[in-house]
Amino acid sequence: MYKNKTDFLKKLKKLKVKKNVMDAYEAVDQKRFFDSVFRDRYYGEEPLPIGFGETSDPFIAQALMLNRLMPQKKWSVLEIGTGSGYATALLAHLVGSITTIEINEELALLAKMNVAAAGIRNVRHLAGDGTAANPALGQFDAVVVWAACVKRPVSVISRTRFGGRMVFPMGPLHQQQIALLVNMPKESSGEIFQTTFHEYCVFSPLYGMFGVV
Repeated sequence: MYKNKTDFLKKLKKLKVKKNVMDAYEAVDQKRFFDSVFRDRYYGEEPLPIGFGETSDPFIAQALMLNRLMPQKKWSVLEIGTGSGYATALLAHLVGSITTIEINEELALLAKMNVAAAGIRNVRHLAGDGTAANPALGQFDAVVVWAACVKRPVSVISRTRFGGRMVFPMGPLHQQQIALLVNMPKESSGEIFQTTFHEYCVFSPLYGMFGVV
């Protein structure tokens, strides 16, 4: 447990989280996205309840995923799993535009209100199964999935442009790692989707064909 945001940011610095990601955490006020009854846990390592039977992402692992994504200001990003909108708000400070999809319709509406109340305007909110990879969504520079996959969601990475990046937790509940999948340019030899595995983490399982539920 970290006493306040300053201590939390010091932890991120020790973990070599990049400055732009740390700046996003500095800018976003957690009280807009989580019930004040949990304010003494805003900077802990345990997920927080966000309503409708769902919980937040683990905050340290969330920061490490954003760090692996290496977001850029000009990017358009597809986010799968809006949750309370907190991670969406962080991304909004890091990239140009976001399309975010939440499978729980009630939670999707709450997140939309939370993000709007925070004055964020570069987000398009949708409700549904983000792993369906609907071509009508368009193409993105990157994808973030905030739920654990048991196999690589290659149909989702297909929504990225060549050279695009996708970060997601992968593995069963007891042994997950942050996975980075890169959509390699056509002229590259070998496998089209290059995957590397990084820090250990624990996220809720993904709903759909790439998850366990």
